[in-house]
Amino acid sequence: MTNEELCVLAQSGDENAKCELLKNVEKYIWKIANDQAEAYKDYGIEAEELFQEGVVGALRAIPKFDPERGTKFLTYATYWIVKHINLFIETTDCNKTIKNKKTDEEYPVTFTSFDDDTDDYDGETNAE
Repeated sequence: MTNEELCVLAQSGDENAKCELLKNVEKYIWKIANDQAEAYKDYGIEAEELFQEGVVGALRAIPKFDPERGTKFLTYATYWIVKHINLFIETTDCNKTIKNKKTDEEYPVTFTSFDDDTDDYDGETNAE
């Protein structure tokens, strides 16, 4: 059964389909989590934490996915997985500073704020 078919079943309330769908995308979520954890290893952010946030993102994508658009579920879910991982990184208190080697001054690291108005993302871009 394809991820798209499992997603449709999960949308209709089938918990077994939801579990199987999450198992199918688990490796992909781990890949994203490990890549992000490597990028933020100096900040004390663990891959396991990012994986959990990625699963939350995948769960968020299930009810919003529209198979009629012809998009693969994994392609659509990537947006939500990455969004939840990035929101976790943004809101994690890392207490990290960058030291200026010339002046020995330290500056706190801050993450760019994400706009939460993207909850209604429908998978299409406005690029022309």
